[in-house]
Amino acid sequence: MSQGNTMNNIKINKDGHLICPTCNGSYLHHCDVADMDNVNDCVGSESNVTLIGSGKVTKSYSNVNLPFRGDSIAIKFWCESCCEEEKYKYLYISQHKGNTFFTWENQFPEHPKVFEI
Repeated sequence: MSQGNTMNNIKINKDGHLICPTCNGSYLHHCDVADMDNVNDCVGSESNVTLIGSGKVTKSYSNVNLPFRGDSIAIKFWCESCCEEEKYKYLYISQHKGNTFFTWENQFPEHPKVFEI
């Protein structure tokens, strides 16, 4: 499901903290969430994307063509340790055929054009 460079080094430290894929720090702050509902569960099918920020829906798109199957959630993070507030990290949690995948990505679905096939 990679949209660009993928960082597949998902790490959790001994205290249960999610680790930054850039600096290995544990001071990650989440800020926005995207819910991607793949209605027909197939590539290029009608899908809905809902963006949530500050506890409320900020944008909603219908009839988006996602380049992957199954539903997904993307969580936008910035890391306090490596001081890269302008360089966000995006944790995608996606599913396909009963499997759940966790990947770090360099893009967030802020606009459905990100997902054009």
